[in-house]
Amino acid sequence: LDYIDEDMLSAHDEDMHSLAPEAMADDDMVSTIDSDCCENETAEEGARVAFVTFFLYIYGDMGMCLSERDGKLILDRRKFMACKRVMGIADDSTLFLLLNHFSRTAMFRRFVKCRIQELEMTPEERKRCLPHHVSLFSLCEGHMRQKQMKWNLSNLRPIIQKFAFSSARRKMALWSDHVRKQTLALTANQEFSGNALKSLAELIDQCCEVNGSLCHIMGAVWTRLSDTRAAMWRHPLLGLYVLRNIVMHGPLSAVTEATDGLNQIRMLRSYTCAKNQEGAKDVRDTATEVYELLVDRTKLFAERRSLSCRRLKLDAPKKSTRWEDYLVRRLPVLVAFNHIHGLLRPKGPGFGNGEKETRRQNKNRRRQSQMDSGVSGMGRG
Repeated sequence: LDYIDEDMLSAHDEDMHSLAPEAMADDDMVSTIDSDCCENETAEEGARVAFVTFFLYIYGDMGMCLSERDGKLILDRRKFMACKRVMGIADDSTLFLLLNHFSRTAMFRRFVKCRIQELEMTPEERKRCLPHHVSLFSLCEGHMRQKQMKWNLSNLRPIIQKFAFSSARRKMALWSDHVRKQTLALTANQEFSGNALKSLAELIDQCCEVNGSLCHIMGAVWTRLSDTRAAMWRHPLLGLYVLRNIVMHGPLSAVTEATDGLNQIRMLRSYTCAKNQEGAKDVRDTATEVYELLVDRTKLFAERRSLSCRRLKLDAPKKSTRWEDYLVRRLPVLVAFNHIHGLLRPKGPGFGNGEKETRRQNKNRRRQSQMDSGVSGMGRG
């Protein structure tokens, strides 16, 4: 990638020494800004585990809530409360009062209805269900019921942690968190630890997953562009650099995402910073360049085509000198047998002289064959 160069990235140390002490203290505020750039899916997974633990401990086995009537499963509130009494929960305890009120709510009825729908699914419908479509509650509840384990916290917590850590949703959350942190590290005020060009190329490749990675990356970029503090002038500058490379090398959806924030880019064209006039000028120049690219779509797509051709030339395999590779490269997939000699030796004898030369050679062959037949006849006589 030709836009973020090593000289610009290696200038971190010089600028960091030139910043005032109060500017260094502003780094403590970055964490509060970084957390707003996207959904905090990792924390949501932790909250999901906590809620599943709470409701599994309260509900227990779903068989305590259900009864059968006319061949169908229905909610049985009295059975649910009677099972709680059998488990040793006293009528005058706080937990029993909570369960008594909670079992009358619409949320409880809705929850039991969803569980009944899961139980009444046919085997064909279960096969069509993907593993990540099954709720964590249903997985843990079914496992506890099959293993006939006691419904206490010492048994519930390990089971829930096991299913939660192996779920596809958690893997996606960790992956999106990694992509977001990588984008924030590339656009941070501190020096990037690693190969910035290689990390940026990986980031652009991940943008091809437009429904996940691209949203997280663009969210981090917009957060950097909105940070207009004087000491953090590198945030919008590096954010613009990353945005330009994503627009030039990434998928077409990146152009649409960048166009949605066109007003924010236009505002950076008048960016000012009293502490660093040169850095402010770089921000304004880069914002102007990105803005003009997004406005002039003809120029943008022409440059994208040019960069795509350059990437194809770089990725093209080197020509081999082996005869087998030459045949594969020269011969088309479908070719008539009488044209093979012309493809292999286009300047060979008998080719390139037109149809007249071909007719003359055929005539000589027929004459020679007649003379050979006459000589053989005289010998026999």
